[in-house]
Amino acid sequence: MFKRGLVASAVAAVVLCGCNDPEAGEVEMCYSAIYHCCDSRDAECVLKLLAPASIAYYDRLLGIARTANREQVEALRPTERLEVLKMRQFATRPELAAFDASSYIRFIVSRGVWAGGEKPRISNVKVRGDTATANIRDEKGKATHHKFDFVKVDGMWKIDWNRSDDMWDEYIEKDARRERMSVNNLLFFIIEEESEMPVKADIWEPSK
Repeated sequence: MFKRGLVASAVAAVVLCGCNDPEAGEVEMCYSAIYHCCDSRDAECVLKLLAPASIAYYDRLLGIARTANREQVEALRPTERLEVLKMRQFATRPELAAFDASSYIRFIVSRGVWAGGEKPRISNVKVRGDTATANIRDEKGKATHHKFDFVKVDGMWKIDWNRSDDMWDEYIEKDARRERMSVNNLLFFIIEEESEMPVKADIWEPSK
């Protein structure tokens, strides 16, 4: 997940669905809570609210960040490419080698990297047993085909917000065209904005 620099400006603050289903209300609370936890730099809270699929997502990208060369990183979809490059930007090589998903999330949340971004609006929460989906609205408030997934684990709703990567890919590519930049240059701009330092010279290089 990135919080999400230039791209985040494309979506407005959260508006929940307003339905009367208690389970849907709990899903909405999960959605609102994880952004509050990010803004509060409360990594343990974030970890409690992330679905297992999101934890697995960061474990997979950490493996790529440690081993992939430039060609392999550039072959990633824009959102994943940004996440891998951010891992290399924010962490030292020894830190990157030692991280698993949970320790990386603690590291990045505690630094405030996931804080302060605007939240996509959601609506049409649909609960099916221990899973749920919510539609993401665009900047004009219209429902899109993009969704967040939720799963109930041990009685607690958790969000798989990396399910929304297809939406963020579209925003990245749209912003790059509007700014007349390559996607890579836009990703570098976001990284420099978030890290408040120039992109590392060796950012395309694997750590081992």
